[in-house]
Amino acid sequence: MADFSHDDAMYRLLVQGVTDYAIYMLAPDGTVVNWNAGAARAKGYTAEEIVGRNFACFYAPEDRTSGLPERGLATARETGRFEAEGWRLRKDGTRFWAHVVIDAIRDGGALVGFAKITRDRTEQRAAAVMLKAASDNLDLALSNMMDGLCLIGPDGRLVLANPRLGDILGLEAGALAPGRRLVPVLRRVLGSTAADLFARTHLRPASGVREPVISECVRGSNALSIRTRALEAGGWVSTFEDVSERRQIEGRLRHLAQHDPLTGLTNRAALRAHLDARLDRARVAVLRLDLDRFKAVNDSFGHALGDAVLREAAGRLRACVRSGDLVARLGGDEFAVVVEARAPAALAGLAERVVRALGEVYEIDGIRLTLGASAGLAVAEECPGAPPWR
Repeated sequence: MADFSHDDAMYRLLVQGVTDYAIYMLAPDGTVVNWNAGAARAKGYTAEEIVGRNFACFYAPEDRTSGLPERGLATARETGRFEAEGWRLRKDGTRFWAHVVIDAIRDGGALVGFAKITRDRTEQRAAAVMLKAASDNLDLALSNMMDGLCLIGPDGRLVLANPRLGDILGLEAGALAPGRRLVPVLRRVLGSTAADLFARTHLRPASGVREPVISECVRGSNALSIRTRALEAGGWVSTFEDVSERRQIEGRLRHLAQHDPLTGLTNRAALRAHLDARLDRARVAVLRLDLDRFKAVNDSFGHALGDAVLREAAGRLRACVRSGDLVARLGGDEFAVVVEARAPAALAGLAERVVRALGEVYEIDGIRLTLGASAGLAVAEECPGAPPWR
């Protein structure tokens, strides 16, 4: 075994009093040559208990079986240094996470041993594991959000963006990478008007008002609801919700609230609202119609064919009026047409055209039907301040 007397003296002067790190020397075969206070504290052995034993005793049995201690020494011998992290054992059998450095010590080219430094990194590893778990959970949550989300720095550059935001905006992978400016990306996707509005109204410094800024961007058949909250530390958090389907459903519901579901014509409630708005400021005429012998059609051929007749009648009414006139179904086989009050002859001509159109033969599913129609006409003179029609 090499003579370490001089090295021992230097070792005692330099490292013996160090308590935060385990610092000790190994002989070329891995035998522990000396032991400092930090090593005793970290691993639980006194110098008398460990000097002369092989350092492999600090490794778990499975690591010893796999030859891990010997590989560490071999790496240090060949390259001059071995550095790694892993679980190590204390005297009482408990484990700690160690950061290990083994440096080869040579004298005139000949290997005389190794200097080994071990740091207990258990707390740091636990914190790193917790941080990694939190980061993974955050990534999982962001990846599974229905809304797009991004964190924007004070300089307007992206700090992070979840994958859903790219999907909502129809962007290729990498388009929302950290460091990219968001507004130019939005300008390319949503157009200059929407992007500039976002920059002007959403990206404002935090103030005493903590309410988020909310706006909606509609482009073609797509609608986005954008909500942004300014952060006190600087920057913003924005969420992008695709509300296209919701707006389409709302539009259909509004349409159904004002239109007859069978014929698509204005319904009775919407007709009343239209007259309430028009009668106070304009002269209007209302032509009321119903189909003759329609009940017999339902009784003889069934409601399916009767519904087809009503749809055909609605189409004929639309063809008889101008684009600004209103055609409504009041219920059953009753309809109404609202037009601007014209000369009596023009109104009479309209009534004749409508009755004639509704009286033409209906041919549905091979069945020919002749119904006819009855009509009544009312004209409301302009009367400012008059109560709404009911």
